[in-house]
Amino acid sequence: MKDNLNILAILPARGGSERIPLKNIKEFCNQPMISWPISVLKASNYVNDIIVSTESKKIKIIAEQYGATVPFLRPSELADDQTGTKEVIKHATEWYVKNVGKPDLILTIYPTAVFITETDIEKAINLMRKTDSKSIVACKEYNYPIQRAVFVNEQDKIEMFQPDYILTRTQDCEAAYHDAAQLYLSKVEQVLSGEDEFHNNSSMLIIPKHRAVDIDTPDDFEFAEQLFQIKLSKEKMNRIAIGTVQFGMPYGVANNDGQVDFNTASKIVKIAEDHGIDTYDTSISYGDSEECLGKIGMKNKYVITKLPQIPGGITDIPDWIVSQVKSSLERLNVNKAYGLLLHDSSQIEELGKIFNKTFMDLKSEGLIEKIGLSAYTPEEIAKASTLIDLDIVQVPFNIIDRRLLETGWLNRLHDAGVEIHARSIFLQGLLLLTRENIPPRFSKWKNLWNDWHNWLDDNEVSPLAACLHYPLSIPQIDKVIVGLDNIEHLNDLTQSFDQSNRPFIFPDISCDDEQLLNPSKWMQLN
Repeated sequence: MKDNLNILAILPARGGSERIPLKNIKEFCNQPMISWPISVLKASNYVNDIIVSTESKKIKIIAEQYGATVPFLRPSELADDQTGTKEVIKHATEWYVKNVGKPDLILTIYPTAVFITETDIEKAINLMRKTDSKSIVACKEYNYPIQRAVFVNEQDKIEMFQPDYILTRTQDCEAAYHDAAQLYLSKVEQVLSGEDEFHNNSSMLIIPKHRAVDIDTPDDFEFAEQLFQIKLSKEKMNRIAIGTVQFGMPYGVANNDGQVDFNTASKIVKIAEDHGIDTYDTSISYGDSEECLGKIGMKNKYVITKLPQIPGGITDIPDWIVSQVKSSLERLNVNKAYGLLLHDSSQIEELGKIFNKTFMDLKSEGLIEKIGLSAYTPEEIAKASTLIDLDIVQVPFNIIDRRLLETGWLNRLHDAGVEIHARSIFLQGLLLLTRENIPPRFSKWKNLWNDWHNWLDDNEVSPLAACLHYPLSIPQIDKVIVGLDNIEHLNDLTQSFDQSNRPFIFPDISCDDEQLLNPSKWMQLN
């Protein structure tokens, strides 16, 4: 099989559905159901084109809104209850070959396959390469051994389908699988010939049971939606990174507890791990933060640390950087850091090439995985991007500070494959304060605070939840860094995900006033 495969994805989406009317476009977790598999296909690096086969104009409009192509309306003879998927896919493939070109593989995904992932698609392709099968069928294991299945006979008595297994323990029965009705990958010749996917030259892609829900009835729909809500919440939680400056020093305008003690920090890490959070942001200059994390243990976690400004008088800068990084890894008690960022961009113009060369050498040695910059402004990113091979950019981003978005740098970085980590999402706690507790020196922005708190009241949402879900609503942002003062703050954060899939329409209260957005200037305020 050739390396560069042309893969056409087809979603068969009939408009008629008796048990769940318009099931394929019914709202599922705040979006039309068909939009979820389309988004996975669009994100896949393997799929070249996505078409939807439907006879419904409503489905056509919605599918196109979410990025699929609907180049024809399916003929009525292929849109009744008796028509099988095989005929529908064959018809769509024939149209595509005639009007666009001949693909190598046909990937069939049902609109109800909301749990399908990019990894599933990749595994199916790799399995086809490995086995040289004509088709790959996604299957899931039966919940109970089929060898011990029973039925009611003509005398209304229980009878086993396979009596030989009457004394066999369930754990001794061979696993059996069935079509999961999720994903099919076939060579185009097989589809055009009308051959079925199930034959001796097919292979099986095993899908976990909890990700293979067949949605046929309203009860199925409700169960799948609840399961999917959990999935979305976990995915969002995994985009959270714990900022650990408070583990090493008192920090933040709303911090009333001072530095987090070791026992509290340990409990925070344990609770975070239970909720799928695995990334920790620290710095060499965060007091005792690195030592604290090292004592807690960062095994199987992603740790990002930052290099401080190089002191004057250092003659061998690369040696100094390497020494600092090795000392940092020793304090963290890890062999490798996920990320190493410059904490101060003021020296980039002068020393950018040295930084880049030394950081790349550290990557080659396996001491760090990714390099980048902790920036304060888009202008700093612009300057650094010409001198450093950025893998990660950490930058302030919140409901008020939207400079990264408004300057176009958010999309520019994302398109370049750079990880974007949003920090200062609470503006050092200022956005979490009640109206009454906002310090008088911020009264210059009184109208902004009123707009913010009026919106919170009108939407009955906590400031923490709103601040958290705003950056999480931006798909280009990979991680959202949240600093925590105590366990209660972490519990508040996890509880805010109870409403995580509620579609907020966030207020337009962006501000570009450097006096407000840059905390280093706050002491100058009257």
